[in-house]
Amino acid sequence: MKMGERMIVSILVANQPGALIRTINVFSRRGINIASLNVDVTDDPAISRILLVTESGLNEMDQIKKMLEKIYDVREVEMMKTAAGLKKKSMLATSGGKGTKEGVLDELKAGSILVEITGESKKLNAFIDFMKPYGMIEMYMANKRLN
Repeated sequence: MKMGERMIVSILVANQPGALIRTINVFSRRGINIASLNVDVTDDPAISRILLVTESGLNEMDQIKKMLEKIYDVREVEMMKTAAGLKKKSMLATSGGKGTKEGVLDELKAGSILVEITGESKKLNAFIDFMKPYGMIEMYMANKRLN
C-alpha cells in the first residue's frame, strides 16, 4: 500500500462493550496501520471519542469513513489532516536546581521544582540540556520514565 498523508480520525461511538473493536476492525481489514490510538468518554457518558492517527491515501480514507458510518455504534466520523503544530510531545521533569525554560512551573518547593513542558523533540532536548547543570531528579515523557 502506498503511504499517503498523516490523518487524525475522530470517531464518536456508543460507550458499549465491543464498540472499539468493531470500529478498529475497519482499519485492520483494509491493512491500514494505526500509529496512535486514544479512547475516552465524552461529557455524555453514553458516548466515547476514539482519536487515532494513521497514514493512508485520501481515496482510501473516504472509503474508511463510509464504512465506519455504517457501523451501528458509530455516531460521527471526522477526518483531519495533521498540521505541524499537532506533532508535539510532553515531558514532566523534576530538578534540584532553580530556573525553567519555556515550561509551566507546576510546583516549587525548597530545593526542587516540577516543570511540565510541551513541544517538538528539538524543544524538549534543548530543555534537557538547559537543566543538566541543575541536576535532573526525575524525568518522564509520554508516561515513560527516562532516568
